Amino acid sequence: MLPEIEIVRPEFAIGKSTEGAMQSGAFHGYRGLVREILSRIQEELGGAVKVIATGGYAALIADEFSEIESVEPQLTMQGLLRVARLNFPL
Repeated sequence: MLPEIEIVRPEFAIGKSTEGAMQSGAFHGYRGLVREILSRIQEELGGAVKVIATGGYAALIADEFSEIESVEPQLTMQGLLRVARLNFPL
């Protein structure tokens, strides 16, 4: 069974333990996934797009990621609050 890991930026890409390898895969793999998706979107739209990273690990993934303009970890919750206030005014 694989251990639960903390998602962090690993010091090395090649893990020296199961935990290190899993952290590297989670961090570098996810950044690679994001980079590829952004590349495809830009290609389809014919140019640069505004990219906002959201979610709990947004700051970690966006660090030193030139394509990402800003980090808004609570953006989804802010949007839901806004919708709730429109539908249920106090």
